[in-house]
Amino acid sequence: MVAEVLEPPVQRTAAAAQTQAATYVRVRGLVKRFGNYTALGGVGIEVAEGDTLALLGPSGCGKTTTLRCIAGLETPDEGSIEIGGLPVFDSARRIDLMPEQRELGIVFQSYAVWPHMTVAENVGFPLKVRRMPKAEAASQTDEVLELVGLLPWRDSSAMLLSGGQQQRVALARALVHKPRLVLFDEPMSNLDAQLREQMRIELKLLQQRLNFTAIFVTHDQTEAFALARHVVVMNRGHIEAEGEPRGIFRRPATAFVARFFGYNVLPGKVQTVTDAGGGAHAVDIAVGDGLRLGGLYYGTAPLRAGAPAVLCVRKEQVGLTAPETAAGPRDSRQRVPAMLRASSFQGLHDEHVVIAGGIELRAIQPALEFEEGPVTMTLAREDCLIMPDALSVADQKDIA
Repeated sequence: MVAEVLEPPVQRTAAAAQTQAATYVRVRGLVKRFGNYTALGGVGIEVAEGDTLALLGPSGCGKTTTLRCIAGLETPDEGSIEIGGLPVFDSARRIDLMPEQRELGIVFQSYAVWPHMTVAENVGFPLKVRRMPKAEAASQTDEVLELVGLLPWRDSSAMLLSGGQQQRVALARALVHKPRLVLFDEPMSNLDAQLREQMRIELKLLQQRLNFTAIFVTHDQTEAFALARHVVVMNRGHIEAEGEPRGIFRRPATAFVARFFGYNVLPGKVQTVTDAGGGAHAVDIAVGDGLRLGGLYYGTAPLRAGAPAVLCVRKEQVGLTAPETAAGPRDSRQRVPAMLRASSFQGLHDEHVVIAGGIELRAIQPALEFEEGPVTMTLAREDCLIMPDALSVADQKDIA
């Protein structure tokens, strides 16, 4: 879970004050069951005030259930939730505030735009429910419409807007009552690729301007990395990994996380382990049909010869060259004879399917034409991460 920020010293710089923001959302030991199915198995997360957290994972991992529990749309069976220091749910103390008492905004996957209302009526509806005076509500509605670029359409039917504009209506409606916490449930999954990229940028700028705390639910790692300062990867109701985006992507915590991030994950057995310095061990493992590859192991648990392990390497770190027929000048990269089975042009790069030692790998290379057939696959030892072939966090929890 995201580390709790300790109370800073009295004397500190402005920069230190900014980095040591107070925790605004705190979730502890959240359990949610649907009949015999446990959707959440003791989830705990923390989000600093003004920060952005992404709940990332495949369908059915529990990310939306977590969000709905925070919003008050689902009632957990166990655990506690605090928002802004206020307990909004606590199973032990029998606290369970209604969604409208939690002072938050929600943007759903479906835009939930009411067809019989104008843009302004859609956006201003939360203020109407709160019985805000009409003049004040109209002014506040226009203010948020201007923020999202929809003021010229305030009196238009919301159903005449494009998908991107309807998403802005949903966003404006979530922000109109000026919540300090906004929850996003797959908010861009219905937009095309170009609109998604545009909305990511606009949303990030808007959050910087309004300084609200945000929690995003998404299955798209690009979206999570672009929007969030902290990412939690979930699997079957448990947290597999968490941290800042670059860290958890470059050094995945488990084989499940590596696979989810699109790494090639090759199972094998440890052959040798030697100290590589800097807290790492150089490990050779046997994979596939007679292949022996090396990589680095950063874990603290002992890794011994004969133990099952996996080698994880990103697609763009798998190099391809013409098949080598004679000895010549070489760098330190590992070289493996392979067969190129298929290629897919992706614009700026090609994605290739390669078979080496009976194992299928994916390689992403600049858009150069490769003929199907024999190639040489190259791997840098420092790009190959070795992990024990252990159970995922979710599997360990299930057994416990």
